[in-house]
Amino acid sequence: MACGGPGGTDTGPSSGTDTGPSTEDAGRSALSGERYYYVVSVADIARPESDTESVGFDVDGLQSDGDPATTADHECLGGDGREGLDFTSPDGDPGIDHALAELLPAIDPFVDVMSTPEVETLEGALQRTINFGYFLLIVEVVADSLDADDAVTVNFYIGAPPADVLSPDLTADRLTPGQRLDFNTGLMGGTDPLATVVGTIEDGRLVAGPGEFRLSLATDMPLSFRMLDTQIQADITPTTLSGGVLGGKLVVDELITSLRSSGVTQLVNVADLAESVLPNMADTGPADGEGNCGSITGAAIFEAVTIRPGVFRDPRADL
Repeated sequence: MACGGPGGTDTGPSSGTDTGPSTEDAGRSALSGERYYYVVSVADIARPESDTESVGFDVDGLQSDGDPATTADHECLGGDGREGLDFTSPDGDPGIDHALAELLPAIDPFVDVMSTPEVETLEGALQRTINFGYFLLIVEVVADSLDADDAVTVNFYIGAPPADVLSPDLTADRLTPGQRLDFNTGLMGGTDPLATVVGTIEDGRLVAGPGEFRLSLATDMPLSFRMLDTQIQADITPTTLSGGVLGGKLVVDELITSLRSSGVTQLVNVADLAESVLPNMADTGPADGEGNCGSITGAAIFEAVTIRPGVFRDPRADL
């Protein structure tokens, strides 16, 4: 990763909305409704409140308490981790799938060893990645109303600071709301969204999915994997997404292969760790040839702030 400190210059007014594609951003999807643009400013893997309670989603549509007698209808055989055990949400909803939570005790020490002295946890590493503009996830919401709407479209893109800006603007170590961000075609491999999911807004709460989230970073060190059955929830206003949850399931073999083929030493080390633990923690399908679970469910929490949408461009062309 590159070194250097955040310090952009674009802090223009924040409207939170956009009237639609112009000639310079014609790749953006032409959907009916008002467009609202946000960038994820804080993110972390969801950390369970207890051994039985966590935010997340019912990814597989099944409920289990870990008893083999009640998990027989699962589409695959779970590993040595949760063995089909589901969480309950803070609101009391059963069937929450978040097997990735079992990996959290190992992730933070691993990040501590692999990172700089300033970064000791996964949350810290993710915040640094966001603040320096290495990974800017733009969320486009197309809706007629942010209070109640039964037909909402959500698109995900990778962002980049404008061509004349080194890195995003920060306020109190968080992305400054209202700044302009462009759409990074170099990392997305084109102008298509990483994912598109549809849903609803009820009482100011956005609920959308499931869909397929395709993260394909088209760089000299490619990183490509899918999150299937992707779902998103967040409280939505014209300027913020708050209390956000993004979840789904990762295909274990795809993730390990992508990390290993990246050629980046740190990611290859992550692949070694993943290969040693993820197959035993996989909790849902698609199943492998022996009927074992091939995917691991997980959920992340996030907050997002409004941006002014810029243009589609490949920052590598500026080098």
